[in-house]
This record gives sequence, C-alpha cells and structure tokens, in this order.
Amino acid sequence: MKITVFIAFFLILAICLYGCARAEISAEEVLYSVCSELELPSGETYLSFADEGSRGYFSAEKMRDIYGKEAEKVFSLTSEYAVFFSSFAYPYEVAVLKCRSRSDTRAAAALLCSRADEVSIALRDTEFSAAADKGITLINGRFVIFIRSDDPEGAKKIISDILP
Repeated sequence: MKITVFIAFFLILAICLYGCARAEISAEEVLYSVCSELELPSGETYLSFADEGSRGYFSAEKMRDIYGKEAEKVFSLTSEYAVFFSSFAYPYEVAVLKCRSRSDTRAAAALLCSRADEVSIALRDTEFSAAADKGITLINGRFVIFIRSDDPEGAKKIISDILP
C-alpha cells in the first residue's frame, strides 16, 4: 500500500512539473518556432530582454511608429515580448506578447488587431494584396500572437502545438 501511494505521489508530481515547464515557454521561443516552422525569410527581431542600443532593442519610438500611440502602455502590460518583421519585400510579421495577466490580453489583442487592420489596408492596392487578409490574431492563456504569413491555417496549428 505504501509503495502504491509513493508511486502515485511521484507520478502526480512529475505530471505537475511537466505542466509547469510547458507553461513557462517564452515569447522568444514561440516566435522562433513559428518563424522556423513557417520558413519565414530573415528579418528584424525585437526582444523584450534586448539591451538598449543593441540590434534587437525595441525602442519606445519604434514601438509607437509601428503600433501607434498606445503601444508603450500595452507593451508595459507584458512580462515579455518578441516581434519579427520580414526584411524582404514581403509583409511577413509575427508578434508574440506574453501578458502579465489574462485580463491584459484584451488590450494586447486590440493593439495587434489594429496593426493588422492598418497593414491590410495599406497592402490592398499593392503587389502584396494577396497577403492583406492573411493575418491572424490568437489568444492562448496569457499569450497574444499575431502572424501574417502565406499559411494562416498552418500558423494556427503551430500555435496549438506549442501552446496547448
């Protein structure tokens, strides 16, 4: 009896530790997984933990230029973020915001949806009009993710595999 209880205890402990480890995936890991799986071309990546002045640093000015005047406020609601913009002539984009709480995801999703709408409008009468409506915004737990790629359905599957 004691052995059964002992084994059951360690089995439950292992399951809990596995669940906690999966929950602690970083925004950067999600971003790089998405970019790799979708085989996106090289580009600029901005990370929340990048040192000021370094290549991956996302300055407040650049945040406002890309996401608008509410960007700093919304990005301050995140515990971390990772953002990718394709450097080629294609409008590929991935933004992964890991919010401090689930209640903050609404503001983050609104910001990313606003960005998606602006880019879609800008692309409509260009050679990239096919990409205009290929952006998706997903909320999963504390994560808010925007992906513009040639394969939005594939992007959804990647996210569901990474963030169960």
